[in-house]
Amino acid sequence: MGDRVCLWHDRWCGDMVLKEVFPTLFACATHKDAFLSEVMVRQYGRVIWNVTFGRNFNDWEMDTVATFLKMLESKSPVREVADGSWWHLRRNGRFDIRSWYDALRAATPVAFPWRIIWRTKAARRVQFFVWTAAWNKILTCDNLIRRGYSIISWCFGGMVWVDMLQISGTLFLFVCCG
Repeated sequence: MGDRVCLWHDRWCGDMVLKEVFPTLFACATHKDAFLSEVMVRQYGRVIWNVTFGRNFNDWEMDTVATFLKMLESKSPVREVADGSWWHLRRNGRFDIRSWYDALRAATPVAFPWRIIWRTKAARRVQFFVWTAAWNKILTCDNLIRRGYSIISWCFGGMVWVDMLQISGTLFLFVCCG
């Protein structure tokens, strides 16, 4: 058991990678690429953790060491099984379509304030402009650059910006006064 799971580098104890949660302990570890099967020893029905460090710890580091050991002890497996995948949406760990579908249905969609845009007493062209701006579809200079167009900018006196864009022979000027 644990012959393919790294103690420090894999997410085997929840959503945590131990080298990120305990960076000082990882820096002191003598075997940074240890597998669980190398550091977890079963003796007389109990699990003994054999994690070795290159130096003794200072008094102020003992709380971190105690937290690390408590976490290891809480994640000790009750029984020995071969490494494999575990589906977290089911208690038995097996994948099924129903749990996947329920997880997809439970996902909250992106709440978009369409009523604020379309149910106002503004002109239709203003509503349409706000709608396209909210979806980031207006051809602003930033969006044009992302689409691969090259834009030439000039600044006149620190107050007026002029951006020039040429698309299939037609020259567009964007003037910004500020």
